[in-house]
Amino acid sequence: MDMTTQRAAQTAPLHLRGLDGQLLYDTGADGKPDMDKPVRIHFYSPGSKQQAAAEHRATERALKRARDNDGQPTPATPEVRRNETAEDIAAVTARFENLTYPPAGEAQGEELFKALYNDVDLGHIVNQAVRFVSSWGNFKPASATS
Repeated sequence: MDMTTQRAAQTAPLHLRGLDGQLLYDTGADGKPDMDKPVRIHFYSPGSKQQAAAEHRATERALKRARDNDGQPTPATPEVRRNETAEDIAAVTARFENLTYPPAGEAQGEELFKALYNDVDLGHIVNQAVRFVSSWGNFKPASATS
């Protein structure tokens, strides 16, 4: 078997679910969900350089906390943990699709992503993102080529 057919795609989309567990779609002019416009977030794969950099930063933070506490592991406060998770997920986010976040104003890219992920009332989005990016199976290539 040619194992190159098993390479992960560089990015993959997560179709977001609302609080009710239903898939989200952008609304049309009539206010009804437009099934041709799924609300998705595209993420870089677990093997990407973006993921490697995020993992490196997380390790560095943990080591710094230990150094600052005489070598003892120290848990982050809930606020710090939320901010760090938002930063890590933002770093592995490629783009938003059919999704806006007005509280971020004119922010773009990683700044926009981090603003959304830091919104405590949208924690269910972060939970979906964390689960999604941690699974290689979500990054199956669209068509296997050798």
